[in-house]
Amino acid sequence: MPNSFFSVLVLLSATLIFAGACYLLATKRPAAVLAAYLVVLPVPVFLSLCGLMKGVIASLSVIATTSTSDISNTDISAACAVALSSVFVAVMVSVPTYVMLAIGLLVRTSQDSTTKGAMVEDHILNRSSLRQPMQNMSAPIPTIS
Repeated sequence: MPNSFFSVLVLLSATLIFAGACYLLATKRPAAVLAAYLVVLPVPVFLSLCGLMKGVIASLSVIATTSTSDISNTDISAACAVALSSVFVAVMVSVPTYVMLAIGLLVRTSQDSTTKGAMVEDHILNRSSLRQPMQNMSAPIPTIS
């Protein structure tokens, strides 16, 4: 790959993000935490786009300063293919983390909704305990002085 620095950053960030997602799923964090973690998921793609822009700028500056015009279309298309390969790799290494978080989020959301439904049902069924008469109705009403 032409930009080895950005390639290493992409792979390192994707690995760290995947490890963080595994930790969040293993520790059974709430669904809101998983949804918030999806914000950091595009970091490898953004890093590869920075590498792509750096490479394109360097290539165009070389083309602009070269006095000869013997650059063919095949050279330009080959350079574009190499530059876009880093973005493709970044997207592909981010997909497993996205799928894992999406499935975990779906499972946690469905578990939360069934738990909340059971809590509401328990509250409705236990309303009869709220309708019991007050104890000691003959006691005097306290006064505020």
